[in-house]
Amino acid sequence: MTWQAGDEQPQWRFAPMHPSWVRWLPCAVASLRVVPAEDPTGDAFPRRWYDHPALDLPWDDPVWCDPGPVEEWIEQSRGASSEADARAHYARVIQARTRRIDIFTECCARSDVPVPLNLRQLVDCLVGLGVLWEFEGADGTPWITANFAANPLDLLALTPQEAADEASAQILERGVLAGIGLRRLAEQQAPEGGGQTVWLTLRQLGDEIDLTPAAARLALGLIASEEHWISVDPHVDLQSVKLDQPFVVKADHDRLALVYDMDELIAPEHLI
Repeated sequence: MTWQAGDEQPQWRFAPMHPSWVRWLPCAVASLRVVPAEDPTGDAFPRRWYDHPALDLPWDDPVWCDPGPVEEWIEQSRGASSEADARAHYARVIQARTRRIDIFTECCARSDVPVPLNLRQLVDCLVGLGVLWEFEGADGTPWITANFAANPLDLLALTPQEAADEASAQILERGVLAGIGLRRLAEQQAPEGGGQTVWLTLRQLGDEIDLTPAAARLALGLIASEEHWISVDPHVDLQSVKLDQPFVVKADHDRLALVYDMDELIAPEHLI
């Protein structure tokens, strides 16, 4: 193991997570993605890892982000928008948050897992859902393997129609991932900003967003069809271009930085 109980400052990393979990899991899951740094012997770690004092995990905090009272939103928006607009914005956020909570509650019920109220309860919940695997280690204590990278389609108890809807949503999300990848490449090619084009290959784009080159081809096609200000060189056939063949995508770098200023997908209520 790269971590021992007596370590003052454990070495850690963020466990990779399938992008679509941000729509299903509570915001507090981010704390549980903090796992021991990679170890050549495997990815399993003692459950007590999460209790290391240096991590200072907020065990008693609610699992869902609290948007606060509407009065705070009105005050923060003062001068930028009207009170009516601030209230309408707040209502949309609350509606999206409530829908996510309701869907997650249904997921728990289908798997006969208690709905978690705080972070510690969320650990048991994710074990029940299969997002974390728990087993007895050689030392006789509970050990965990993070399974965040698994596709929600493979873990959640969905009806055939729900599974089809989820598959469609995941395809659309790849367009957003392509935007993130383009923004990263733009930053590498023009660190000072102001550029208008991005040179890339499908393999390079896929490497930036953890997609295969073939999936990156689809993702780029999606974003080019949805965003009028992003386009592939008209002399390039996106469907037949080779995986390692460089080509140009037209996209304003400053706008990429503004629209896709994120490293991962964001929960719906935080995008409103």
